[in-house]
Parts: sequence; structure tokens; C-alpha cells
Amino acid sequence: MFGEKAAKGGFPTIEVFDRRSMTLDELVVYPLFTAEFLEWLKQSIPPAQQDRIIYTAHIRGWK
Repeated sequence: MFGEKAAKGGFPTIEVFDRRSMTLDELVVYPLFTAEFLEWLKQSIPPAQQDRIIYTAHIRGWK
């Protein structure tokens, strides 16, 4: 899906690298979420799933 959107934006060639999952505990170091929201996530997401709640990737495009 991202590749199609990148092509429409003028980037016909893209490279996706350094793809990995992040744990809920790793999100604490990023100032995107409040402590209250992170606590709510910990209570809402089962512990078995907290080790892979988000996936990150670096993407490079060429015109």
C-alpha cells in the first residue's frame, strides 16, 4: 500500500529497510504519548502481545 502511495507522490522507486517490531516498554522513550496513555495501553493490551505492538521501518525513495 505504501509503495502505491509513494509512486503517486512521484517516487517510483522505494526501498524499505530496518523493519522491526517495538515493545510497549520501548515507546516510553518517545515523547509522542503521555504517561497516562501508555498506562492505559499496558492495561488494555494483553501481556503476550506487548512485545510487538508497533512496527517501524525506514523508507527511502528516489525520483
